[in-house]
Amino acid sequence: MHFNRRTFCIFCAIAAAIIGLMLALGPLPVMAQDKASGKADDNSASTFTLAFRDDGQLREVEGKLTLLGTGEVLAGFKLRVLAHTRANDGEDHTTADITTDKEGKYLLRLGKSVTRVRLFAYGEYFIPDGVSNVPVGAMKFAKRETWDIHARLLKRVTFEGAIKRENTGKPANRASVYLAPLDVRPDGSEHVFEEPHGVVTDDEGRYRLEVPTGYYRLWAIWSDKETESWESYFGIVRRVDIFAPGKRDFSVALGPKISGSVIDARDGKGLVAWIDLYTNAYLRQLRNPTADGELVDERTPDGREIRWPVGDFNFRVVGVDPQEFTAVVRPRWSNTAMRVIPGLKLADLKDKRVQWKLFTNDQINVGVRVRTHQKDLPVFKLDVRVQAVKLDDPSAIRALYTLGGETDENGRVNFLGLAPGLYTVYGEQGTMILGELRVTRELVQDADFKLEIPFATGTLKYEDGTLCRHAQCVVSAEYPGRGKLGGRFVDPYPTKVLSELGKGLIPLTVKGATFTLRFYANEKGQTVPDDMLTEDFPFVTDEISFTVDTEKAYEYDLTLKPQPKKPPKDPPKDG
Repeated sequence: MHFNRRTFCIFCAIAAAIIGLMLALGPLPVMAQDKASGKADDNSASTFTLAFRDDGQLREVEGKLTLLGTGEVLAGFKLRVLAHTRANDGEDHTTADITTDKEGKYLLRLGKSVTRVRLFAYGEYFIPDGVSNVPVGAMKFAKRETWDIHARLLKRVTFEGAIKRENTGKPANRASVYLAPLDVRPDGSEHVFEEPHGVVTDDEGRYRLEVPTGYYRLWAIWSDKETESWESYFGIVRRVDIFAPGKRDFSVALGPKISGSVIDARDGKGLVAWIDLYTNAYLRQLRNPTADGELVDERTPDGREIRWPVGDFNFRVVGVDPQEFTAVVRPRWSNTAMRVIPGLKLADLKDKRVQWKLFTNDQINVGVRVRTHQKDLPVFKLDVRVQAVKLDDPSAIRALYTLGGETDENGRVNFLGLAPGLYTVYGEQGTMILGELRVTRELVQDADFKLEIPFATGTLKYEDGTLCRHAQCVVSAEYPGRGKLGGRFVDPYPTKVLSELGKGLIPLTVKGATFTLRFYANEKGQTVPDDMLTEDFPFVTDEISFTVDTEKAYEYDLTLKPQPKKPPKDPPKDG
């Protein structure tokens, strides 16, 4: 090919652009060749080897892919590999494809910076969570590690059966039946990982579901609506293998009772509480109450009312796996504390009285403080919710660890019973993310958060310079497209802390709105009666307005002046 000067310059520019792009993208994953022999692997046509390049020696993981349920080797099967790598500025991820060889094998070569690897299937297949995550962090790599995987065919098959009532043989008509996808890990442990499929039986207790192939947990709940108490029956099959059309009949039995008491460890007295039972997010039995000493808990055969001691409970267990469940105890009057009792079995609780204690000294106590992002003022009566994202104990049920409560006058709310792990902290009924909370194993911990909202803050003074610490503010607002709304009373000092500081705090919650404020106060040092009308206040400020355009502090410094007295009304004239 003939190159003139212009062509050569264009070629150099293109080459420089390509090199620049490669440098910007950094090292890319490539299908590796066998470096020892200097030639492609024996199965190079199937590209069963994939290397995520990195400095240092590559660590190797090999495995075989089979079809779940049949053990059939999946040869020439295309997989997507997701690798997380640790970088200087955090964590990044890279994806690439790999294809199994004629024996269903694959080989990964991972650099030292690769921290996590997950394998995904294409098409009508799914690799369950328990085997798709390659446990790179737990592998020693003294030699080539082995991690076999299996894929589940997503074709749908019919599964049906009939449900009867134990001891009577009568059909469980109109029973609720659930079939939940079950993930079986390499160590044999099982867990439900997805929302169950559900159906209601017909009048003969028969059910029929169409589901993808795989392992499932099967259960049913039936209520005897012919009785006044609607007693509940429950039955469970811990695992069914569904890889072809199948059938399973089983029975439901009256739930056995557990009894005991919930005690407040601070005073040793019974506690009015809720008891929730969980096997997982879907197998659960919620809101079982302890006695409050006032409501009737049961009646004798002759109709006499019985009230149990406060804190006592006696209820039937339905809706959880009797071989594996967790109890969660919360005070009925608060959602800021709980105790989680894991590893329960129904056989250990039957015919015994258990005692569960709350507010013990061995529980983790986390104090969450919320202050304004500017001026550092405590936020009063803010609804704060703490919700688990990832717990240090992987066997713990993450959904259980959610607590909520209102901040006090110091902007603080205490949460008792959280487990070590990472949480998200929300404000205002979960509509606002305040930040992340890391809970450690220390028994007493504190965490500070900033609330980014627009608010008005400032001081009020009498004409002689005396600071005002008790007042009322009439707030009216004009909203774009909606017009002006009437005024409302707001206490600018909603807490003792703010009153002592003489610092007002008034939320201005709507962007684009114009808020108008006017303050009213009593004589120096006097509080404001609840029934005091604006015209009765001896002191008042001029009006001040703010148009809210961002989350910031809108400041004021106002002087209270004597309010002009209105002339007395003329008495009504006679007839």
